Amino acid sequence: MLGVPARSGTVELATLYAAMDSLTALLARGDVLVVQGMPGLPSVEMACNVLVAMFLDSDCTDLVLMGDDQGWDGTEFAKLCAYDADIVGVGVIMKGETERYTCILDADEIQADANGLVEVFTVGSGYLRIRRNVLEHMANASEWYHCAQRVKTVPRIFERRVIDGVEWSEDNTFCLKAKELGYKILVDPEMHTEHIGKKSWHGHMGDYWRACNTPNDDNHEATS
Repeated sequence: MLGVPARSGTVELATLYAAMDSLTALLARGDVLVVQGMPGLPSVEMACNVLVAMFLDSDCTDLVLMGDDQGWDGTEFAKLCAYDADIVGVGVIMKGETERYTCILDADEIQADANGLVEVFTVGSGYLRIRRNVLEHMANASEWYHCAQRVKTVPRIFERRVIDGVEWSEDNTFCLKAKELGYKILVDPEMHTEHIGKKSWHGHMGDYWRACNTPNDDNHEATS
């Protein structure tokens, strides 16, 4: 399932095209893509939690959360879905004149595994694939609450938290919760992303890491 928490009720045209390309790439290998939007909710964390509940009600095997203002490569999307990993994401280039990505490294040294995946501290939910077993585990460990936009209750998996005087975004909090349950947070730094605003930012986190001596960022706000 491709879940898009579109708070504005709209998505960028590049996002629509990328979803169509992803569907084509998955069909070519015999998989099916269900696209589910969640427009009009007051916060990203609420939209993500409703999408998780809808995913758990389905028979889909993986949930891929994606921003409504992003473009990506459909073939790379299919590759992300094929990784034998519980949680794997892509660091999305953030909006702004300074090149930054929605990812916080776990160590100063970057080490990739045989598949080219790098374990990180957190990664944003703007391009994040999560297996069903992870969300079932996290849902069982979470408080469930009533959401005005849904008859059934939803699990509070995504939420903002203040830790040691610092506010952490909902996607960083998700990663912290997953790590507490024993899961690794992995990223593929070699995938391209496009973040669309008044201008369009194109990025490749692997190239950025190679060009930067200190790629880590003290920014806890993974989304922008």
